[in-house]
Amino acid sequence: MLENDGVTAVNFNDNQPDEEACNFLKNKFKSIDLAMLNYNAAGPYPSCFDNLTTEEKISENKRILKRNFNQLCSIIPILQPRSVLPFAGSYIIGGKNYYKNEYLGTTTADECAEYLNENLKFDTKVFCLRENQSYDIKNQKQLEKYEKLDTNDMKEYILSLKDKKYEYENDEMPNVSKLKDEIILASNKFIDKVKKFNIELKSNVYLKIENENIQIVKGSENSRHLYCDLDLRLLKRILHKKAHWNSAEIGTHIDFKRIPNKMDPDVHTCLSFFTL
Repeated sequence: MLENDGVTAVNFNDNQPDEEACNFLKNKFKSIDLAMLNYNAAGPYPSCFDNLTTEEKISENKRILKRNFNQLCSIIPILQPRSVLPFAGSYIIGGKNYYKNEYLGTTTADECAEYLNENLKFDTKVFCLRENQSYDIKNQKQLEKYEKLDTNDMKEYILSLKDKKYEYENDEMPNVSKLKDEIILASNKFIDKVKKFNIELKSNVYLKIENENIQIVKGSENSRHLYCDLDLRLLKRILHKKAHWNSAEIGTHIDFKRIPNKMDPDVHTCLSFFTL
């Protein structure tokens, strides 16, 4: 929360506040001139979950976006800001994973603004900004003309990136036998790390190495399984701390299958510690 010369703005960045947090902020600051709110769900679901069909991924994409938009419709009347800027979490995928853009779980700020203008039951100014544009918060005025993103241009731009190579694709393929030994070692270290946090992981987790699924986590629920499949060159980088699991996950470089299709958030968080 920023307050200066009688002007107040709140930037939630990647956080999606609940109603309790919004009530706290409203009671503390009384008047809010600008609320910058995240509307996207940046992450691998549903684009990287191959237990879903293409149609199911598209359906989940729409469901998640509507859920996020409705969340904004519920908290904005609590905050009662004079203006709202939908932002954060917008990105596109290039290279070999370019096709995953179709069901990333994200959309443009324009689509969010249109939904809010149609469904929000509170009188506030909803606006969007492009890079290098400014907004006069005190006078509630955009200083440059705004033009909506052209989604057809976006699609053409994405196609222009599909042949780009990621850094790890230039690496030599690792020795599979040695890689398996490193996976077992990393798995043991991972289990010790999770014990320190006193977290109970529910899902059994497996890494696909060629045609074999190597179990790296034994979960507390035998019926829950998460299968992870990624380029072995990227996996080697992650094990040796030259790349990060969470960045690879958000960047759609890891494909998953989960049975049943039920989120186990602690597993995805803790896998960031799966290193040597």
